[in-house]
Amino acid sequence: MNKIIGALLLCLLACTTSAQGIFNQKATQIKRYMEQIGLLRTYLRQAERGYQIVDKGLHTIRDIKTGEFNLHDLYYKSLKSVNPEIRRLSKVDAAVQTGTAILRQASQMIRVNNRSELLEASEKRYVVSVLGKIIDDAEKDLQYLDDLITADRMALTDDERIKRINQVSIVLQQTSAVLQRFTAELQVLLRSRAQQLSDSEQMNRLYNLKK
Repeated sequence: MNKIIGALLLCLLACTTSAQGIFNQKATQIKRYMEQIGLLRTYLRQAERGYQIVDKGLHTIRDIKTGEFNLHDLYYKSLKSVNPEIRRLSKVDAAVQTGTAILRQASQMIRVNNRSELLEASEKRYVVSVLGKIIDDAEKDLQYLDDLITADRMALTDDERIKRINQVSIVLQQTSAVLQRFTAELQVLLRSRAQQLSDSEQMNRLYNLKK
């Protein structure tokens, strides 16, 4: 009897030990699962945070690019505006006066040329071609000057605008100098022809008197 009871106790102890072993294994597995779930949740939170950072970064890049474009756009528009002080520069007034004087003088010389009886037809055509070229150049330079001092026509900084105004002023002065030389030479020729005609007429009168 004692042997039987002993055997039963040994079986019960073995079963208990086995059950505890199985329970411990299950507990360990569950603990590992919980740890893995915890790690997975941590990873998901980090990933979500990473996506938010990336998305925020993309928005920031877009904002920066848009901001840069807006800045460039504003800068370009500012270049097309004209500082009122530039319009009031004495160089501008002087250039306008020079250009206007060129147009007036060249036009007047064309009228004189066309009415003159002292020049041949080929000479008149030459005079008109030279004076016409001077008028065209002066008109282009005055138009360019007007573009430089008028808003929304040319995108330039103040320094660039002033530099080009100075260049136009110099070109107009050079054109004026060419016109003055050509006009002087033409007037010398006309006076010479007039003197020759006068001398010829006087000689004819003297000759007729002698007859």
